[in-house]
Amino acid sequence: MGEVKCPLNFGSFREGILFCRPTGRMTSELADCILDCHEAHRELLGHPYDVLYDFRNLSGEDMSFDKIREIASRRIRSVSDNPPCKVCFLVSSPHAYGMARMYQTLIGHGNISVHISFDMKELAAILGVDELLLS
Repeated sequence: MGEVKCPLNFGSFREGILFCRPTGRMTSELADCILDCHEAHRELLGHPYDVLYDFRNLSGEDMSFDKIREIASRRIRSVSDNPPCKVCFLVSSPHAYGMARMYQTLIGHGNISVHISFDMKELAAILGVDELLLS
C-alpha cells in the first residue's frame, strides 16, 4: 500500500484510523488542506476509515459558517455510498467545540457518525481502541 504524505506534517494513519493534529489557526485554507489529505487517503485505501481530529493544539479558529457547511457537504459527497465511519473531534476550547458541533449538525445523519469530546478516553472508547493509541 502507498502512503499519503501530509503536506503540513500533522497527519498519520494507523490501526484503521486517520489521525489529524493541526496546529496554528484553523483557517479556510488549512481546512481545505486537511480535507484534501483526507480525500487522498480515501482514494489510496479504497474504503472508508475512522478519523480523529485532535484540535487541542489550535491557537484559534477563523472559520465561517458557510465554510463549515461547504466542508460538511464535500465530506458527505465523498462517502455517500460507503459503509458507516466515525469522525471524532478532540477539543480543548468552547470555540473549537462549537465549530465541531456546527459540522456535526450539518453532517446530519447517515453513514458519518460525528463525536465531539474534551476527553480522549471517551473518544478511544467510541473508536474501539486503547487510549494510548490516540496519544
